Amino acid sequence: MSSVLGVALAALAVVLGFAFLARWRRIMRNDGPLPLFPLLARRKTAPDWKDLDTGTLALAARRCAFCGRKEECRAWLASGQSGRCPPYCPNASVL
Repeated sequence: MSSVLGVALAALAVVLGFAFLARWRRIMRNDGPLPLFPLLARRKTAPDWKDLDTGTLALAARRCAFCGRKEECRAWLASGQSGRCPPYCPNASVL
């Protein structure tokens, strides 16, 4: 019984490991500059961003870096749509 449990746990660990590595590769892929800064520029706070404290700016940059929709965000920016940020943006509350 314990060997079956051990095999099941090992299989689960392998599956989780592959999922983690796939996500890590997607996150660490260099896919250009963050769209956060053009969004901030659209907000008219660039280049000084004085109304954002450094902790908030760091959190916003981290959220943007880990977001899986950067290409969609860049397309939204290029389209010239009005609004402060796309509705799916993880930084909507900041922007």
